[in-house]
Amino acid sequence: GADAARSGSGVGAGVGLAGSRGPWWARSWVFWAVLGLAVAAGVATIVAAPRPRIDVFHLLQGSTSGLADGENMYRQQWGPDPVTYAHTAGGLFDVYPYLPGTSLLLAPFRWVFGDVRYGLLLALACAAVIARPHGAGRGTAGPGTDAGADTSPRVTRLLPLLLVVFPESMYALQQSWTEPLLVVALAVVVRAVTTGRTRLAVVALALALASKQHMALILPVAACWPAFGPRRTLASAGLGLAVVAPWIVAAPRDFFADAVRTNLDYPVLDHSLSLPGWAHHFGITLGFGATAAVLAGSYLLAWRARGGAPGFCAGSAVVLLGLDLMNKQTFFNHYTLPMALLVLAATGTAAARGHLVAPRQRRAQPQRATDGQRTTDGQRRVENRSNAAPS
Repeated sequence: GADAARSGSGVGAGVGLAGSRGPWWARSWVFWAVLGLAVAAGVATIVAAPRPRIDVFHLLQGSTSGLADGENMYRQQWGPDPVTYAHTAGGLFDVYPYLPGTSLLLAPFRWVFGDVRYGLLLALACAAVIARPHGAGRGTAGPGTDAGADTSPRVTRLLPLLLVVFPESMYALQQSWTEPLLVVALAVVVRAVTTGRTRLAVVALALALASKQHMALILPVAACWPAFGPRRTLASAGLGLAVVAPWIVAAPRDFFADAVRTNLDYPVLDHSLSLPGWAHHFGITLGFGATAAVLAGSYLLAWRARGGAPGFCAGSAVVLLGLDLMNKQTFFNHYTLPMALLVLAATGTAAARGHLVAPRQRRAQPQRATDGQRTTDGQRRVENRSNAAPS
């Protein structure tokens, strides 16, 4: 009788493991297949639109080429003359509105492949891979776990694909918008901190700070992240400043005019996807006071969300979303950064709750009976319990 019981338990465990594979669309190979298709679509987009009519593409192409010749991007112009440039690109003609880190990171792709957008595509793909939970693809549910019960964590492993595949993602790539650099940098920050490689996290955050000005807004959120803290936040800020410093020293007036004044002096556009853009239709001007109030509320929410990596991601997303809502010129690509941070937060939350990978040693443990619980064949069973932490 005892041997039969043990045999029955073994068969039941085997059935549980076999059934835990879940639906085919939630398996690991689907992630890699979709990512491969997205990368192929990105390459096709770049090839099909070799010279998009937007100033961002031309200023990135020109500035990265200029780096090889020792030119200062804050003193360059992106066409032979304003009239010709207006027909080929339009927009900024002799202004570089970003920080130097953007072109520094994209320069190798300009030099090797001739197009900075290959760097943006690689950044998105790397961000999706980095954001995958630890051990993704190896985990299966424990013995006796219902196949449907494991579907949710398996779907969570596919969430990072939203960093690459979302509405208008290929259009954003075609237009050369630079948010992918920030997404991959922050994905590295989160993964590095959660795996104990804080020096790498400091460098990654510094590169983000040296690439776009508004990344400075998440410094208070990073300082409130216990695993990162004020000391590492200051180190990232100092390293980011060191990256930018050569351009400040070489041409302080040009740097200030392009990287600071240009952004502050932008007019409100009535087609801006923001509250000032909406209010502009009615002749209402929302000044700095309204922006400061929204940012203050955003920081309060970020403070309440502080804690682990998901708190850092969610808090940063709220702050950047507040900026986008109150910016004078906000377009859909600006919202992709807080969206990406929310994806990182969701993935991190699921990982922190222990949903994603059932350890092998736990699967190997025999089931222990609890009082008063028996299966239909008379054997006691263990109640299936969620390993999620209380919300």
